[in-house]
Amino acid sequence: MPHALLEGFQHFRTTDLARYRERYRRLAEEGQQPPVLFVGCSDSRVVPDLLTASGPGDLFVVRTVGAIVGPHETPGEPTQAAAEFAVGALGVRDIVVCGHSQCGAMKALDAGAPDDMPHLQHWLAQVADAALPAEERADLAPAEAAHRLERRAVLLGLERLAANPLVADRRARGQLTLHGWHLDLATQDVEAFDPATSRFRPLEEVLGDAADDAEATADDA
Repeated sequence: MPHALLEGFQHFRTTDLARYRERYRRLAEEGQQPPVLFVGCSDSRVVPDLLTASGPGDLFVVRTVGAIVGPHETPGEPTQAAAEFAVGALGVRDIVVCGHSQCGAMKALDAGAPDDMPHLQHWLAQVADAALPAEERADLAPAEAAHRLERRAVLLGLERLAANPLVADRRARGQLTLHGWHLDLATQDVEAFDPATSRFRPLEEVLGDAADDAEATADDA
């Protein structure tokens, strides 16, 4: 057992556990009802709970290499399975698909995964449609091309979740909303996809617009 994990566990038992003990007891007895499914990358630098200031029971999290969402037609596709459980059994009202900068999976998608990683090759092949067309890539600086690929993968994931019949049904009823995020690892800034403008914008701006719209709706009522 890695020593760092043992030390971390002991620290949790002697410090943080006291703060959450009652919440853990309640969650164990009453079950979980997280309002959000967070689909993120397995990258160790992406920490959903820390990023969103969430605690036990707040997020239902699925993490895959590249935050990749496979087609719902694929039997047993892990992210689609998590979405169905989160939506159908837990009743989450929001799903966030979060990609990030410096994503190793997206770099491998762009450059090709090594031959001795056949499972990774197969996994990345699911999002080949997110790859940038050669003519588009030629006009971009490497950093911008990488960011565009990362965002395209997020949007592809949203499209595939939206195609899931259970997800589609809840969205049609106004019971579920999908969100696309892109995280900058260095600054921890988040850009969210804004359907109204079809582009990624700073999350604070998108939230501000949503609050303004809600206020305007309330005034009209």
